[in-house]
Amino acid sequence: MLAAYACRATHAHGTRVWVVTDGQPLPVAEEGRGLALSDGTLVSEAMTGGTLLHEGMLAALPFGCGALEFVGADPAALRALLHAGPLLTLAVEGVQAREARRGHGRIAETVEGLMRRLGGSLDLAEVLTVTAQSAALALGFRRAFVALFSELRDGGARTGEVFTYGFTQPFTGGIGVGPVTFETLVQRGEAIRFERGRDHESPLARGLQELNPETAVIAPLSARGQALGLLYVDTTDPVPATDDDARIVLALAEQAALAIDNARLYGIETRKREAAEALREAGAALAGSLHLSDTLQQVLERAVALFHADAAAVYETQPDGRSINIRSAVGLPSEYMLRVRAKVGVGVTGRAVAQGTRVAARDLTAEDHGGSSRYARQLLANGTYPYRGVVSLPLRVGPTVFGALTLYWTAPLPLDGDDLALAGVFASQAGLAIENARLYEEEQLREREAGALLAVSRVLSERADGSAGPVTNAGPVTDEALQGAVREATLALHAGRGLLALFSEEQAAPGAARPVTRCATYNLHPRTRRNSRTSPRSSDAAPAH
Repeated sequence: MLAAYACRATHAHGTRVWVVTDGQPLPVAEEGRGLALSDGTLVSEAMTGGTLLHEGMLAALPFGCGALEFVGADPAALRALLHAGPLLTLAVEGVQAREARRGHGRIAETVEGLMRRLGGSLDLAEVLTVTAQSAALALGFRRAFVALFSELRDGGARTGEVFTYGFTQPFTGGIGVGPVTFETLVQRGEAIRFERGRDHESPLARGLQELNPETAVIAPLSARGQALGLLYVDTTDPVPATDDDARIVLALAEQAALAIDNARLYGIETRKREAAEALREAGAALAGSLHLSDTLQQVLERAVALFHADAAAVYETQPDGRSINIRSAVGLPSEYMLRVRAKVGVGVTGRAVAQGTRVAARDLTAEDHGGSSRYARQLLANGTYPYRGVVSLPLRVGPTVFGALTLYWTAPLPLDGDDLALAGVFASQAGLAIENARLYEEEQLREREAGALLAVSRVLSERADGSAGPVTNAGPVTDEALQGAVREATLALHAGRGLLALFSEEQAAPGAARPVTRCATYNLHPRTRRNSRTSPRSSDAAPAH
């Protein structure tokens, strides 16, 4: 209205109204034609000097909070309008105040609508999705997303999972935040307005090239002094984003950040409680068996279930101290298990054993960790390694590392710092359980060996005359005693057949074998119908010929 009135009053070809916003004069309305002749320089000079200025067909008339720019205006009419400066100032400031009140009311209404929709929810996914949708609807834009930071570094950041509204294609791999955007959003806490026509040559335009927006508003998400992520709203329609739009998105982001942080903290506490319960159950399950094979299977199954891994393996150090082999695994290809011979100090697993600390690769195919074995390095070089995320945890008893528990994911490593700490606790439990089972089996083996030796000694000490003494070639050890000795030795070794031979005490000729004087067998010559009457029984003892 002001532009139209000024144009008629001064008989101008065209009139433009400029108003100072955020310290800069901006055009807010225009009427007529010929305004392309102006670049705003004369307006800035008139506002700085506070006087009416002429330059060719252009004229600039300053007033309180802005200026009127004319093309081809009547000089006498301009001088007459100059006396209406205070009245123009009052009118424009009144309109600005009304718009500001309207903007604050719109912000309050939008924030209230967001909180009403959230309803105090502590479901992080729901909070993020509702925030994105509310921001898009509040501005009348088509698309929005909320992304939380997964990595923060000096001068940049990267987001993790992205929750979207209005996008037809899913986001993969997160979103990078460059240094300029990072400084504005995170360090200064300001919103960013992007318009393609104005900012098409900016670094932000190159960063948004894949999204291809006409207009976008980006606001930071931060709560309790911590940067959480960003809220992005855009449209592919050629409509401008006003200061009010930026303030609305910023207000939504501030309020949503609190809800997001509450949901995030609640999720962390819930996960800690669930992790503690899972560890308790895992510890009870691992302590429930002292058989090594069962314990290894329990360790692997619990690790895969607890950390949602695609495969897991327990590696065991070899006596040479330089290599580690897979002792047991789940989910690994058979060829991988057969061909992997890892070296201590090389690759993820080898470094975990050598250093005695957790070693993780978020994406082994993209990071320079190398392979623990020649076969793994060959797969990595060919681009056919089946896993991307890998974490290896040392298995130890006291200061001694005796192996490693390695987990594999076909996707990038999904574990955060809390999950990795939990994995370390689980590996400590697993190491104790495996060592206890190993010691138990060693003790069982020693008991079986002692029992077998005692049984053989008892059988051999039984003689025909009822006396007992050491075994000799000529001594009165009965055939039954020899038969019992070979039977006990065979059974103790879990063998199918056995042979006990006694050699002559006479020294044989050089190069000749010592003759066998007596022998006994167990299950060595099964009887048949043909020789059952003429041959000795399969467990008989007989002199050698």
